[in-house]
Amino acid sequence: MKIENERVRQLTTRFPPEYIEEKLEFLEWKLETRSRGRPVQDPAAWLVRAIEKECKPPSAFQSGQEIAREEAEPDKRREELGEQHEEKRAQHLDELRRKYGTSQRELDLCPEVLKEISLQTTTATFNTWFTGTSLLALEGDSAVVGVPNQQAKDWLHNRLYKIIKRSLDQVVDSPVELDFVLLERH
Repeated sequence: MKIENERVRQLTTRFPPEYIEEKLEFLEWKLETRSRGRPVQDPAAWLVRAIEKECKPPSAFQSGQEIAREEAEPDKRREELGEQHEEKRAQHLDELRRKYGTSQRELDLCPEVLKEISLQTTTATFNTWFTGTSLLALEGDSAVVGVPNQQAKDWLHNRLYKIIKRSLDQVVDSPVELDFVLLERH
């Protein structure tokens, strides 16, 4: 069965398009999910009744707008977290520049050195001991490496010094002595 033109005109005059669209979505959902309750025998008649009697969909039903909003929420949250991360990173870099005189050169060299170190260590070792490290200063034959905690400082100095030195020497193409300092995080 279909809805006659006059009936369609009456409904569209009495009810806003968004309301009718919601009822159409509800009908499609009912037909797709074969929701509990009586099955829809005559979709056209069911739609007219749903519009006129202001039938409310069950809580399991989500309109297209609600689905779109729900799908956009994780993207929005990821974007917010990314912005927060970038802001914290920028603040941290400013702090390093003020405290240690860290230049763009050190900031650019650090990922290269870390990449070289990652090729010489296991993933577990690299992730455990090099996360949060930074090349803070490089002047002449002396380099200052910032580490996140005392345990990492001790481990890097006592166990991984040669690997770090070799990697840094290779990247800067000259021998360098290392000094490890604790990074102060606020």
